[in-house]
Amino acid sequence: MNHIDLDTANGADLNTLQQILGRSKRVVCVTGAGISCSAGIPDFRSQQIAVGRGKKKDESQGLYFQQFGNLKGRELFDASILKREDTTLTFMNFMTALKQQCEASKPTRVHEFVAKLDMAGKLLSCYTQNIDSLEHKTEVNAKKIVQLHGHLDTLNCIQCSEKLDWNDKVKQEVKEEEDVEDNDSTDEVYDDSARRHMIACPTCEARAFARELNGRRRTAVGWMRPNVVLYGEPHPEAEEIGSRINKDLKKRPDCLVVIGTSLAVTGIKTLVKDFAQEVKGNGGHVIFINKTAPAKISGFSENVDYFIQGDCDSYMRDLAVRWPSFWSKSKQSTVDFKVQKSIKMASTTKSAVRATKTAVRATKSSAGKVCKPARKVMQPVSPSRLNRRS
Repeated sequence: MNHIDLDTANGADLNTLQQILGRSKRVVCVTGAGISCSAGIPDFRSQQIAVGRGKKKDESQGLYFQQFGNLKGRELFDASILKREDTTLTFMNFMTALKQQCEASKPTRVHEFVAKLDMAGKLLSCYTQNIDSLEHKTEVNAKKIVQLHGHLDTLNCIQCSEKLDWNDKVKQEVKEEEDVEDNDSTDEVYDDSARRHMIACPTCEARAFARELNGRRRTAVGWMRPNVVLYGEPHPEAEEIGSRINKDLKKRPDCLVVIGTSLAVTGIKTLVKDFAQEVKGNGGHVIFINKTAPAKISGFSENVDYFIQGDCDSYMRDLAVRWPSFWSKSKQSTVDFKVQKSIKMASTTKSAVRATKTAVRATKSSAGKVCKPARKVMQPVSPSRLNRRS
């Protein structure tokens, strides 16, 4: 493994990395919470560290070390939180605040990098552990993004599995009577007694109301929860994601780029191991970009060619300087290129059609001249002449 520290890296190593990415044709990206930190969304495992002489602390503390009501970060992503009403309320308060934060955030340089790979025709898929959906704010093809842990775009009913877009109208409803703009108290923002973020399932409510009108007992009404996968619960899209991974493996990827993740989750360890082994078998390269070293994972660690240690966005800024033609790509320029190519092909096709028509007319004319005398000499063959030939 080649270890490149961004603070002390030499230009030759960084140029080599740029050349590798430039030659790669089928790239798979695996991203983690570290790529969204510069957008203002905290990761999970970063701890506050002293800056300067210890008088100031870094504000980007990971969710695992933050306190929300009576719960800490890890507990907020565990399925057991939904077993009690008070913790469920805390969960919804937290998720609503996180949703608002994600919507207010803009994509980072890493998100743009993934989009540029797609526009360059290099991206097979980007497997992200993030639920912020910042990738969809770029020009990337949404079909290329695989959200391994779900997202905050939709809500699911815990009773009937009804789906609901967590759009502006719904967010306005769940924020009714909420007034925390001038309140900096975390405990009050995540007040367990605040039921304003609990959304009743409209389908369940309609069914229960219809039964009540008919004089029958009301059925239970479920509440809507974000479409995120929590620790300790089965993944609802496990089969679809597994099928997607197998398809990408069969496409013979020649580069794996893992960015902004500590690879602490079991599922992600298996994923990067499988892709790393496939990429190396195809003669490709495995690149790991993160502030901390990759976890020791059998089948992955020994296959990492380059470990770039440092801030993810800092590396992308350096790459932009070394590879300006790549970063200048945009969806519009890609569309313009395709349009120009189509026009050129259409022009070529029209020329070919005209040439073909001219050739056909010439052939018909020439065939007519040859056939006329031929018709004069051709006579029916009598049976006696046929017999003589035999």
